[in-house]
Amino acid sequence: MKAGLRWNVVRGPERIDISLSGAVDEFASLDILLEELPHNVPVRIDLTHVDRINSVGVRNWIVFVDKLRLHHIEVELDGCSVVIVRQMNMILQFRGHGVVRSAYAPYYCSRCKKEQLRLIDLTVDVATQLHAPLPCPTCGTVLDLDEEEQLYTELQA
Repeated sequence: MKAGLRWNVVRGPERIDISLSGAVDEFASLDILLEELPHNVPVRIDLTHVDRINSVGVRNWIVFVDKLRLHHIEVELDGCSVVIVRQMNMILQFRGHGVVRSAYAPYYCSRCKKEQLRLIDLTVDVATQLHAPLPCPTCGTVLDLDEEEQLYTELQA
């Protein structure tokens, strides 16, 4: 496994939890990860710490998700980072058969010029969560959503 993408696999009684971190790119060895997974066992993939993805990585990810489907592996996507959310909204096949459960939305403080992330639960009303006031941890100013609301409302199953 190259240093770009790292993962941790935890086998539970009903599903396998996978945490990914780093970059999904031409060095991401998703086939090696696939070899660690038994067929017919659902997986939940935490994408919180995926910080980069390039065009080859997008292709590799789509192939990986398609192979999960072919192996009858149900997929839930949790903690989708902002870069993952953008890919899901640009490329229909990116999520494949996966169900997106939660995603991070970026907020911005115009006073401090700092960004803050908020985890959005996609299983309940997204708009209410996006519009709920989020104070800046530094100055207390209410932060502004720094992305289009539609990117998150369209992720709901």
